[in-house]
Formats: sequence, C-alpha cells, structure tokens
Amino acid sequence: MKRILRSLATLVVGIAASIGAATAVVAETLRFAHVYEVSEPFHKWALWAADEIKKRTNGRYEIQVFPASSLGKEQDLYAGLMLGTIDLTYTGSFYASRDYGPMAISSAPFMFRDFQHWTTYRDGRFFREISDNFTQKRATRCSRCSITANGKSRRTNRCACPPT
Repeated sequence: MKRILRSLATLVVGIAASIGAATAVVAETLRFAHVYEVSEPFHKWALWAADEIKKRTNGRYEIQVFPASSLGKEQDLYAGLMLGTIDLTYTGSFYASRDYGPMAISSAPFMFRDFQHWTTYRDGRFFREISDNFTQKRATRCSRCSITANGKSRRTNRCACPPT
C-alpha cells in the first residue's frame, strides 16, 4: 500500500514538473482536494507531493491541499474537477464511469482474480486504451491507477486525475 501511495505522489510530482517546464513569472496555485483524513497516508503523500512540486518548479507552482472532504464529498470533487474549480484529486473510476462507461470495469466487485491480474490490467493496453478514450472525451487525464484492498479481496481502484 505504501508503494502504491508513493507511486501516486511521485506521479503527481512528475505531472507538475512537466507543467513546470512552461515558463511562468508568477506562481500558479493549484487546488488538490481529497476525502481522506489528515492522519491517512493519502493526505500525507499529497502534502509531500505539494512540497516537491514547489521545490521542483522553483516556486512556479504551489499546491494547496484540502483534506477530509473540506471542499465536498468524492462526488463533488469529481464534479469540481470537471468544472475546473479544483485541479487535482484522488477519485474512483466509478465516478469517471458516469462520463465514460468503460471506466467502470475497474470498479466491478471482484473483477480481478488476484493482485497480479490487476497489475496486468493496470499496465496493459486495455486500460491504457480506456484511459486514453476517457482523456479524449473529458479533457481530463487518469494519470495513475492504484488499488484499494479490502482484506484479501481487491475490489476497487483509485485514479489520481489531474486536468490535462
């Protein structure tokens, strides 16, 4: 789980660093909202990513992190991402499937036999095709797919979806 969270945070930093390649005179502030409590690893890695983005872009980008549903529940955050009122969030493929149905494949209960089956899906052509089509339809990129484990069954996934 820690490796997945670190991967998510590193990916957010990588995206921001690529954004930082564009020249900017004034620091741009991006809003990263999520539903996790401040004690949760998702929040701690979001703070880490915010610090790294500021460092790696030499202060051109600053991330404000809004934890614990302070800007709304997950459904509201997904809507905010689509409206442009927030810039980054952790959201599930279930919400993305409302705009692009095939994203729901990742949310189907017990869809994957085991962790290896899920990683094959996540890293494979099929998920990449679904993600690319979602990007074309919504102008929002699903940058990383990770899994949340419920005991031994891996039931759902999460996508960190920054706007493209």
